Amino acid sequence: MAEAEKSALWHKEEAEERLRRAEVHFGGDIGEAADGIAASALSKIEEIDRFKERLDDRFAAGRTSLLRAANSM
Repeated sequence: MAEAEKSALWHKEEAEERLRRAEVHFGGDIGEAADGIAASALSKIEEIDRFKERLDDRFAAGRTSLLRAANSM
Protein backbone atom coordinates (compact mmCIF):
# COMPACT_ATOMS: atom_id res chain seq x y z
CA MET A 1 0.00 0.00 0.00
CA ALA A 2 2.89 2.36 0.69
CA GLU A 3 3.93 2.11 -2.96
CA ALA A 4 0.44 3.13 -4.10
CA GLU A 5 0.51 6.10 -1.75
CA LYS A 6 3.96 7.12 -2.99
CA SER A 7 2.76 6.82 -6.57
CA ALA A 8 -0.35 8.90 -5.83
CA LEU A 9 1.78 11.59 -4.20
CA TRP A 10 4.17 11.63 -7.17
CA HIS A 11 1.25 11.97 -9.59
CA LYS A 12 -0.25 14.77 -7.50
CA GLU A 13 3.05 16.64 -7.54
CA GLU A 14 3.41 16.01 -11.27
CA ALA A 15 -0.09 17.37 -11.87
CA GLU A 16 0.68 20.46 -9.80
CA GLU A 17 3.86 21.04 -11.84
CA ARG A 18 1.97 20.60 -15.12
CA LEU A 19 -0.62 23.09 -13.95
CA ARG A 20 2.09 25.60 -13.03
CA ARG A 21 3.79 25.19 -16.43
CA ALA A 22 0.47 25.46 -18.25
CA GLU A 23 -0.39 28.63 -16.38
CA VAL A 24 2.93 30.17 -17.39
CA HIS A 25 2.61 28.96 -20.99
CA PHE A 26 -1.00 30.05 -21.49
CA GLY A 27 -0.62 33.28 -19.57
CA GLY A 28 -3.22 32.32 -17.01
CA ASP A 29 -5.77 30.82 -19.45
CA ILE A 30 -5.56 27.29 -18.12
CA GLY A 31 -9.04 25.85 -18.67
CA GLU A 32 -8.00 23.22 -21.21
CA ALA A 33 -4.84 22.34 -19.35
CA ALA A 34 -6.79 21.97 -16.11
CA ASP A 35 -9.24 19.61 -17.80
CA GLY A 36 -6.38 17.43 -19.03
CA ILE A 37 -4.75 17.39 -15.63
CA ALA A 38 -8.05 16.56 -13.93
CA ALA A 39 -8.58 13.67 -16.35
CA SER A 40 -5.08 12.38 -15.62
CA ALA A 41 -5.65 12.65 -11.87
CA LEU A 42 -8.98 10.84 -12.13
CA SER A 43 -7.31 8.06 -14.08
CA LYS A 44 -4.71 7.64 -11.35
CA ILE A 45 -7.37 7.63 -8.64
CA GLU A 46 -9.19 4.86 -10.50
CA GLU A 47 -5.91 2.95 -10.81
CA ILE A 48 -5.37 3.20 -7.05
CA ASP A 49 -8.95 2.09 -6.38
CA ARG A 50 -8.45 -0.99 -8.59
CA PHE A 51 -5.24 -1.76 -6.70
CA LYS A 52 -7.04 -1.49 -3.36
CA GLU A 53 -9.81 -3.80 -4.63
CA ARG A 54 -7.24 -6.40 -5.71
CA LEU A 55 -5.55 -6.12 -2.33
CA ASP A 56 -8.87 -6.56 -0.52
CA ASP A 57 -9.72 -9.56 -2.71
CA ARG A 58 -6.37 -11.20 -1.98
CA PHE A 59 -6.77 -10.57 1.72
CA ALA A 60 -10.30 -11.99 1.71
CA ALA A 61 -9.17 -15.06 -0.26
CA GLY A 62 -6.32 -15.66 2.17
CA ARG A 63 -8.59 -15.28 5.16
CA THR A 64 -11.08 -17.73 3.63
CA SER A 65 -8.30 -20.24 3.01
CA LEU A 66 -7.18 -19.98 6.62
CA LEU A 67 -10.72 -20.45 7.89
CA ARG A 68 -11.20 -23.54 5.71
CA ALA A 69 -7.94 -25.00 6.97
CA ALA A 70 -8.91 -24.32 10.59
CA ASN A 71 -12.36 -25.89 10.10
CA SER A 72 -10.94 -29.02 8.54
CA MET A 73 -8.78 -29.77 11.59
